[in-house]
Amino acid sequence: MSSNKAEDNPLLMIRTALAELSLHGSLQEIPEMPGFAAHSRLYSYEGYTAVFSGSSWKLLSGIALSPPSPVISASSTSRDIEITHEAYVVNYKLEGPELVVSFRGSIDWVVPLVEIRDVYSKGSSSTWAWDGRTATVISGPHGFTVDLEAPPEPLELTLQLKYPNGSGFRESFPPRPVSELHSGQTLFKVRGKDGLQLRFRPVPDVPVPFETQQPEQLPQLFPELSQLEGLGQALLTRTRSLFAFGVACDGQVLPDAGAWWFRQVWARDLYQGLLFNVVALRRSPWGKALLWDALRKGLLLFDPIQLLPGRLCPVSGYGDNVDSFPLMLILGSELLSLEWRDEYARALASVANAFVSTKRSGNGRLEHDMVLSTPWASWWDSRVYREGVLVSTRLPEGWVDHGSYVLPEANALYAVAFAQVSQVAEKVHMPSAALRELSGRIVTSLKAISQPYLPMIYDPLTGSLDRTPTSTAMMAHALLGRLQQQPAFEIWRSLVEPILVKRRSCKLLPDYLTFGVKVRPGPSPYLGDEQYHGGVVWPRDTPYLIELASKLDMRLVRELLLSNLDAGLCDGAIGYVPELYSVERGVPFPELVPVKNPAQFWSLWMDPYLDNLDLLKEQAAFG
Repeated sequence: MSSNKAEDNPLLMIRTALAELSLHGSLQEIPEMPGFAAHSRLYSYEGYTAVFSGSSWKLLSGIALSPPSPVISASSTSRDIEITHEAYVVNYKLEGPELVVSFRGSIDWVVPLVEIRDVYSKGSSSTWAWDGRTATVISGPHGFTVDLEAPPEPLELTLQLKYPNGSGFRESFPPRPVSELHSGQTLFKVRGKDGLQLRFRPVPDVPVPFETQQPEQLPQLFPELSQLEGLGQALLTRTRSLFAFGVACDGQVLPDAGAWWFRQVWARDLYQGLLFNVVALRRSPWGKALLWDALRKGLLLFDPIQLLPGRLCPVSGYGDNVDSFPLMLILGSELLSLEWRDEYARALASVANAFVSTKRSGNGRLEHDMVLSTPWASWWDSRVYREGVLVSTRLPEGWVDHGSYVLPEANALYAVAFAQVSQVAEKVHMPSAALRELSGRIVTSLKAISQPYLPMIYDPLTGSLDRTPTSTAMMAHALLGRLQQQPAFEIWRSLVEPILVKRRSCKLLPDYLTFGVKVRPGPSPYLGDEQYHGGVVWPRDTPYLIELASKLDMRLVRELLLSNLDAGLCDGAIGYVPELYSVERGVPFPELVPVKNPAQFWSLWMDPYLDNLDLLKEQAAFG
């Protein structure tokens, strides 16, 4: 039977640039189909999905099998999932957009569980046809085909597909998931036999882009990981997952923000995630090309008034997205420090100078020697309705939203970006003084409101600031440490320690290890958008935490690396890292419960591991 505990029922996931399959290993009975069982479903996005022009569509909830046979083992690689039952073995494999399901052993019937819908919608009923060789299933603009050796037998049932964990939202205390009910169908059944293979092809046909790095080559690209024994295997698993991110984007493949409904190229997630993985990706020819492709995409889409669109593929509107632009500038300057390309250097200097010289309004305008924006324009972007008004969860209670605030982490990004691009501009004899001077003014202005650590948010109109310790301030101090000396211990003691959290290991060490930081203090567990950037832990913050910790205690750096490596073996989708963790009651430390998306691109950082392999070698020798 099914379980909603990750350790009892791991989520297995395989991905290509055009499709994704996620399923749990345990079985679940189907009330409408006595004698059949399918893999358990927890979240409404699980199943087989395909990407059509930047939109993710679910095609199958799963596959029902008869007779039900207990599961002995479930395992996955980068492109296939194998479930071993007592009576048969089922292998799921993705080949580009196609799902290939193969059977070995004694099986009577196979039934596709049809659930065709845009991942954001409830879906509608499907129709099917058989032309003597191929069954075609359609609902609206999309569907799938499957070639069959023998005619399928009709089995037309309407199913009530219950997803106990729904879309990841929760309610009440203690928290319980908000379940969802979706309509599904069975249209036909296929007679089983040893060696049966079903190949599901999305409709309409999707042009296949060039493939990403073949995971089989990764051990040769990362030979030093083999020296770490068990830790090395865990790191290779993490690396394979990193290279599995990517979605078709205007003839290219660029990393998607995450699994399920996140299979889109969002500018902020793209550039932050790439900055966490420059060293790792450059080991591969495909990864190196990806870094430059992502930079070129942003340079071409840059608008001096509106900066970058929030979503790059397909291009969405420009709006409240103030931090993706400096992230792109930092990525470009770091790539140029590793491999000089004159045309990119000139383009990078040009867009940076265009930002500084343009009289801007709205998000990203320059006033008081700082960058001003709405309070939700950085990665802390959650908003909720209060008394009918959409309000940023970052704005302190009692503050009036006039739309012009200083977000310290965004300003720190601009300070670093302008400082680095000014050096690039000098090399190609383009204007650099204004960039360098503005970087210095931002640093000075941030220092003036740091006592000793930066606030959560600053209102230059009234002089108000909120001194709540936050991960955004921690991120800002890590960035500013690249430009100036800071009182590291004092910042750590007063800013970081109040939001530091531990996580109980499940694979690597039988202990609680320091894992990361909460966005802000507070015991409230995650329920929905109100707590989305509250007392929760985002793994995307941890590389900045490691950057600060490296100035004080390398043993703590090792602990952070081990704890986060362990998380990828146990939480969310196996081999990946979840979007965020809810901090909930536990003894002796609060428990961290993975919530929301199970596989997030910017959570899966590799460069801190490659930069600190000596620390991991010490741990491997000790273990």
